[in-house]
Amino acid sequence: MKNVLLLIFLKQFLKRMFAKILREIELLEEFGLSLGMLHIKKITDTKALWELRFKQSTNSYRVFYSAKSNDYSFKYFSKENSKDTR
Repeated sequence: MKNVLLLIFLKQFLKRMFAKILREIELLEEFGLSLGMLHIKKITDTKALWELRFKQSTNSYRVFYSAKSNDYSFKYFSKENSKDTR
């Protein structure tokens, strides 16, 4: 029974996350670079790598994308803490 409840929770969580990611991508398509720093950030020292930034509850998420002549590739991850380790 506990596994079933966990699976239900994960399914609902993933639905919310998927909806949030889609919404952010729609905003990016609609507003482009004018979306601003709260939503997007250019990765320094790169030619075409950008970061789509958003939060779900208290968690921060990042979707990296490369925009070259209308060809987008995405990589998603959850940020573990508020400070980047380099």
